[in-house]
Amino acid sequence: SRGGPLGVATSAYGIREVVEIGIDLFGYLERLQLTGQPRLTTAAYGALLGLRFRGWLDLGPEGTVPFMGILSGPVLASAVFEGGSARETFSQGTAIAVGATLRFTPSWGLSAEYRLVFARGGVGRPDERLGSFNAGGSWFSLGVNYTFPRDPSPSRAPF
Repeated sequence: SRGGPLGVATSAYGIREVVEIGIDLFGYLERLQLTGQPRLTTAAYGALLGLRFRGWLDLGPEGTVPFMGILSGPVLASAVFEGGSARETFSQGTAIAVGATLRFTPSWGLSAEYRLVFARGGVGRPDERLGSFNAGGSWFSLGVNYTFPRDPSPSRAPF
Protein backbone atom coordinates (compact mmCIF):
# COMPACT_ATOMS: atom_id res chain seq x y z
CA SER A 1 0.00 0.00 0.00
CA ARG A 2 1.11 3.53 -0.70
CA GLY A 3 -1.42 4.94 1.75
CA GLY A 4 -4.14 7.27 0.71
CA PRO A 5 -5.91 10.47 1.58
CA LEU A 6 -6.88 11.07 5.19
CA GLY A 7 -9.03 13.83 6.63
CA VAL A 8 -9.38 14.60 10.33
CA ALA A 9 -11.34 17.38 12.06
CA THR A 10 -10.99 17.80 15.81
CA SER A 11 -12.95 19.90 18.24
CA ALA A 12 -12.05 19.92 21.93
CA TYR A 13 -12.91 21.71 25.14
CA GLY A 14 -10.36 22.25 27.90
CA ILE A 15 -12.11 21.15 31.08
CA ARG A 16 -8.91 21.88 33.08
CA GLU A 17 -5.55 23.40 32.23
CA VAL A 18 -4.10 19.93 31.64
CA VAL A 19 -7.18 17.98 30.43
CA GLU A 20 -9.44 18.39 27.43
CA ILE A 21 -12.30 16.33 26.08
CA GLY A 22 -12.73 16.19 22.34
CA ILE A 23 -14.38 14.60 19.36
CA ASP A 24 -12.47 13.71 16.21
CA LEU A 25 -14.20 13.05 12.89
CA PHE A 26 -12.09 11.18 10.35
CA GLY A 27 -12.21 9.46 6.99
CA TYR A 28 -9.69 7.79 4.72
CA LEU A 29 -9.33 5.80 1.51
CA GLU A 30 -6.59 3.26 0.72
CA ARG A 31 -5.82 0.92 -2.18
CA LEU A 32 -3.99 -2.35 -1.58
CA GLN A 33 -2.57 -4.95 -3.93
CA LEU A 34 -2.69 -8.44 -2.44
CA THR A 35 -0.86 -11.40 -3.98
CA GLY A 36 -3.16 -13.39 -6.26
CA GLN A 37 -6.15 -11.06 -5.74
CA PRO A 38 -7.63 -8.10 -7.62
CA ARG A 39 -6.92 -4.63 -6.21
CA LEU A 40 -8.59 -4.06 -2.83
CA THR A 41 -9.95 -0.62 -1.92
CA THR A 42 -10.67 0.08 1.74
CA ALA A 43 -12.29 3.12 3.28
CA ALA A 44 -13.39 4.04 6.76
CA TYR A 45 -14.94 6.93 8.58
CA GLY A 46 -15.98 7.50 12.13
CA ALA A 47 -16.09 9.66 15.22
CA LEU A 48 -13.76 9.20 18.17
CA LEU A 49 -14.48 10.71 21.58
CA GLY A 50 -11.65 11.01 24.04
CA LEU A 51 -9.51 12.67 26.66
CA ARG A 52 -6.24 14.43 25.97
CA PHE A 53 -3.73 15.38 28.62
CA ARG A 54 -1.75 18.54 27.86
CA GLY A 55 1.44 20.10 29.08
CA TRP A 56 3.36 23.30 28.40
CA LEU A 57 6.84 23.95 27.04
CA ASP A 58 8.37 27.40 26.73
CA LEU A 59 9.42 26.81 23.10
CA GLY A 60 8.44 28.92 20.09
CA PRO A 61 6.80 32.33 19.75
CA GLU A 62 3.86 31.59 22.09
CA GLY A 63 4.90 28.26 23.57
CA THR A 64 4.35 24.62 22.67
CA VAL A 65 1.57 22.39 23.99
CA PRO A 66 2.51 18.68 24.00
CA PHE A 67 -0.39 16.25 24.41
CA MET A 68 -1.31 12.59 24.61
CA GLY A 69 -4.73 11.01 24.61
CA ILE A 70 -6.95 8.00 24.37
CA LEU A 71 -10.06 7.94 22.19
CA SER A 72 -12.85 5.53 21.29
CA GLY A 73 -15.93 5.56 19.08
CA PRO A 74 -17.88 4.08 16.17
CA VAL A 75 -16.14 3.29 12.87
CA LEU A 76 -17.75 2.20 9.60
CA ALA A 77 -15.31 0.34 7.33
CA SER A 78 -15.81 -0.72 3.74
CA ALA A 79 -13.75 -3.08 1.59
CA VAL A 80 -14.25 -3.96 -2.06
CA PHE A 81 -12.18 -6.01 -4.49
CA GLU A 82 -11.99 -4.56 -8.00
CA GLY A 83 -15.06 -5.80 -9.88
CA GLY A 84 -16.76 -7.10 -6.72
CA SER A 85 -19.30 -5.78 -4.26
CA ALA A 86 -18.48 -3.84 -1.12
CA ARG A 87 -18.58 -5.30 2.37
CA GLU A 88 -19.32 -2.84 5.15
CA THR A 89 -18.45 -3.49 8.78
CA PHE A 90 -19.44 -1.43 11.80
CA SER A 91 -17.06 -1.67 14.79
CA GLN A 92 -15.82 0.11 17.88
CA GLY A 93 -12.56 1.93 17.28
CA THR A 94 -9.90 2.69 19.89
CA ALA A 95 -6.98 5.07 19.43
CA ILE A 96 -3.98 6.53 21.19
CA ALA A 97 -2.54 9.85 20.12
CA VAL A 98 0.60 11.85 20.90
CA GLY A 99 1.61 15.19 19.49
CA ALA A 100 2.31 18.85 20.05
CA THR A 101 1.00 22.23 18.96
CA LEU A 102 3.50 25.00 18.27
CA ARG A 103 1.67 28.28 18.92
CA PHE A 104 2.53 31.23 16.69
CA THR A 105 -0.03 33.52 18.33
CA PRO A 106 -2.29 32.98 21.34
CA SER A 107 -4.96 31.65 18.92
CA TRP A 108 -3.10 30.09 15.95
CA GLY A 109 -0.70 27.19 15.88
CA LEU A 110 0.65 24.24 13.92
CA SER A 111 -0.09 20.74 15.26
CA ALA A 112 1.81 17.53 14.57
CA GLU A 113 0.27 14.26 15.73
CA TYR A 114 0.92 10.54 15.59
CA ARG A 115 -2.14 8.35 16.06
CA LEU A 116 -2.57 4.59 16.26
CA VAL A 117 -6.16 3.47 15.62
CA PHE A 118 -7.55 -0.03 16.02
CA ALA A 119 -10.87 -0.95 14.34
CA ARG A 120 -11.83 -4.07 12.38
CA GLY A 121 -13.23 -4.27 8.89
CA GLY A 122 -14.23 -7.41 6.97
CA VAL A 123 -12.92 -8.37 3.52
CA GLY A 124 -14.99 -10.18 0.88
CA ARG A 125 -18.25 -12.00 1.44
CA PRO A 126 -18.67 -13.47 4.93
CA ASP A 127 -18.74 -17.02 3.45
CA GLU A 128 -15.33 -16.52 1.73
CA ARG A 129 -13.47 -16.33 5.06
CA LEU A 130 -10.84 -13.97 3.68
CA GLY A 131 -10.38 -12.36 7.05
CA SER A 132 -10.38 -8.79 8.21
CA PHE A 133 -8.23 -5.68 8.13
CA ASN A 134 -7.36 -2.91 10.55
CA ALA A 135 -9.73 -0.13 9.51
CA GLY A 136 -7.68 2.29 11.59
CA GLY A 137 -3.95 2.21 11.15
CA SER A 138 -0.96 4.31 11.99
CA TRP A 139 -1.32 7.99 11.05
CA PHE A 140 0.99 10.96 11.16
CA SER A 141 -0.68 14.27 10.45
CA LEU A 142 0.10 17.98 10.35
CA GLY A 143 -2.63 20.53 10.77
CA VAL A 144 -3.61 24.07 11.64
CA ASN A 145 -4.90 24.69 15.14
CA TYR A 146 -7.18 27.51 16.29
CA THR A 147 -7.74 28.12 20.00
CA PHE A 148 -10.65 30.27 21.07
CA PRO A 149 -9.68 32.94 23.59
CA ARG A 150 -10.81 32.43 27.16
CA ASP A 151 -14.05 34.10 28.16
CA PRO A 152 -13.43 36.96 30.54
CA SER A 153 -14.65 36.40 34.07
CA PRO A 154 -18.26 37.51 34.39
CA SER A 155 -18.51 40.76 36.26
CA ARG A 156 -20.65 40.70 39.35
CA ALA A 157 -23.33 43.29 39.66
CA PRO A 158 -23.59 44.86 43.12
CA PHE A 159 -26.83 44.16 44.98
